[in-house]
Amino acid sequence: MKLPAELNDLTLDYLYNDRSALAQCSLVCKDWVTSARYHLWHTTQVYLTSSKIDSKLHRLIALPHITFHIQHVVITSRSLSGGPRTETDIHLLHRVLSLLSEYPQIRSLTLKNIAFGTNTCSGPGCSALRLPSIRQLILQDVAFEALHDVQWLWCVCPQADRFQLDKVWWRPWVDGGMDWRVAGETPRLSYKELALGHCFSRDSVAKWLLGMSPSLNVQTLRLPLVSVHDSFLVDLLRGIGVSLEHLEIGSLGHVKNSTQYTSFFDFSANTELKSISIGLPMYRDSLTVLSWITTILSQIVSTTVTQITFSILPIHISQNAPGLLAAFDWPTLVSVLERPQFVKLSNIVFRLSGQAEYAKYPHNFTPLGPLLTEMVMGHFDSLRCKGVKVSIA
Repeated sequence: MKLPAELNDLTLDYLYNDRSALAQCSLVCKDWVTSARYHLWHTTQVYLTSSKIDSKLHRLIALPHITFHIQHVVITSRSLSGGPRTETDIHLLHRVLSLLSEYPQIRSLTLKNIAFGTNTCSGPGCSALRLPSIRQLILQDVAFEALHDVQWLWCVCPQADRFQLDKVWWRPWVDGGMDWRVAGETPRLSYKELALGHCFSRDSVAKWLLGMSPSLNVQTLRLPLVSVHDSFLVDLLRGIGVSLEHLEIGSLGHVKNSTQYTSFFDFSANTELKSISIGLPMYRDSLTVLSWITTILSQIVSTTVTQITFSILPIHISQNAPGLLAAFDWPTLVSVLERPQFVKLSNIVFRLSGQAEYAKYPHNFTPLGPLLTEMVMGHFDSLRCKGVKVSIA
């Protein structure tokens, strides 16, 4: 009996993370081959060594029925994440990128846990290399010799409109000494997503992006952490302007007086915001956390916000989670959300973030779901009466 293709796909979807089972399924019948290959090769990880590049990327070029399924490529080193890393010759990356130009369906490129040496490539082969199929570039826990290397890599992906930097480091550079024009790249004006995590200098990245165009079209801006050094935020938010629809701001840096962040935010140009996500480090002083939230929400001028998400990090059992939640001034937060600019607000979500870490050590953290239901939800009854849905995710 031959089953519909949809049922075959649905069955094999359950095995998406079991490579051994998928390999066996690909040998069962012809109808299962395509779906099994999709899950086996959709995301491909390659260690940045000459032997792995040859044994994997180079050989796969001769197998178009396989390369057709490869959409996400992760380039990484064998070093333990967060540990000491051996410096990697950046020319190996040039070689990888050159091979990837033969892969027609690649949509995402991730570089992870790599420390690169000096980039001495200056020939036409370096400047002319382009991967137009890539739409997303992720740099995570990567060290470069200079910001110029980050710029060069971004120029290699001219159609990428999702850019993520997290734990990206480079040696100091002097303002005015670096110009995006050295790469000969047409200014990138539109981004679906821009995520700026930990970097050597996020100010430098913002100046680079704004240097290509003082007016950026960014739909989603993610800032996992905001620190006292992020003076670039004002210019970046102004440059993005009305294009910004989704704003995600993580936790605040380790400072005692969160009111100093007031001058960092200027949402006067972001008049088309649809959703806002704010990190709530409830393990910190309740007055600091409240000041942090109200500092952000009070400066919102957009009247199009429909959803606000509060991301709550796990609270250690030694910190008395019930006491921290009880000490927080929830009525003041509700009063801010009842202001005229939030007239279209229809959804408030308390998202329990950091669940991956929590799952590793469940006995070290207090389960927050039941506590939020018991101690927090009731404070939002006035908003519920106005049709606002309040939930825990």
